[in-house]
Amino acid sequence: MNHKILFTLFGLLCCNIITNTAAQTFEKRDFPKERLSPELTARKKTEQMDKLLQLSEKQFKKIFKLNLKEAKSIDVQRKNRQGIMSPPMPDRNQDKFPDRPPMRKFFNEVPMRPHPQPLQNPEKLKKETRKREKKLKKILTEEQYNTWKEYQKSIQDYKHHNNL
Repeated sequence: MNHKILFTLFGLLCCNIITNTAAQTFEKRDFPKERLSPELTARKKTEQMDKLLQLSEKQFKKIFKLNLKEAKSIDVQRKNRQGIMSPPMPDRNQDKFPDRPPMRKFFNEVPMRPHPQPLQNPEKLKKETRKREKKLKKILTEEQYNTWKEYQKSIQDYKHHNNL
């Protein structure tokens, strides 16, 4: 009898420890509170490049303008996508699932918002990337540009390797 009580108490203690650990881990997560403004996004990206490439003041200003233009473009696209819902589910096949009730008429009568489109089509995105690369090549020295390309490749490899 004594062993049963001890075993039960031990089990409850383990459950409590696991629950507390999970709760603390969840609280420690750094969820983004709100989106950064395009200016702040461009500033952070430019400062990151400055730290890596030791940019001159002139280069810093030019790259900041380039990053700001890109961040504003992305922000506009993001705002255009807000409020877009996925398409409605197709009607259930009553032949396959006769025991389920039919879907309510409400779902079929309410107009749905358009299906979300990708932020940009791939060709346009590639074209803009090439333009950005050309501009960066003009702003940076050859050594800085090569360092930046290696850094970008390492990021891509990391994302690809870790499925991010």
